[in-house]
Amino acid sequence: MMKTTLACIAGAALFAIGGNAHAQISYNYLEAGYQFSTTTIQDVEIDGNGIRAGLSYSPINNFFGFLDADWASLDTDEDASVFDLTAGVGIYYPVASAVDLVGRAAWKFSSFDISDVSGFDDLDDDNGVTFDVGVRAMVGPTFELGAFVGWESVGDLGDGAVIDAYGLFHVNRQLGIGAAAAFGDDADGFRAFLRYNF
Repeated sequence: MMKTTLACIAGAALFAIGGNAHAQISYNYLEAGYQFSTTTIQDVEIDGNGIRAGLSYSPINNFFGFLDADWASLDTDEDASVFDLTAGVGIYYPVASAVDLVGRAAWKFSSFDISDVSGFDDLDDDNGVTFDVGVRAMVGPTFELGAFVGWESVGDLGDGAVIDAYGLFHVNRQLGIGAAAAFGDDADGFRAFLRYNF
């Protein structure tokens, strides 16, 4: 019985190691996570936290589409929240065996619900565009890093530069655990997430 148990454990470990050894950069995935943010609204910085979900799909080589949704509850005396929806397309080009150069363009919709907060005027829903370029790279058999720099312009909310970076540990070919940070003129954020490659 003990030999059978040990054999099963060893087999599971070898399976996990084998899965890790072949992790690759993927553009087909689902993602979900929890985020913390600081948003500047009408010249006042407000902290918030909430959830984020995303989808990326590559129907052909070197091209992909993506959809991201973010919702956060703002740290105010009254109920207040912010919701962002981003939909776009991107291209990627391998510049080395485990390094991709990536470019993305997207439409972004933003909605703020702060009308019940004393001292703030309600903001109309607005939309605009975002552009960024960056690099995704495997820095080992199980670890992926990525960094992007871009520009966004969303109506009356203004425009400015955005920097985004992440690290992703591939548990196996399908599942990854990651952390990311984003810095912009009007909002900064940190998040932890799970990614499922398909």
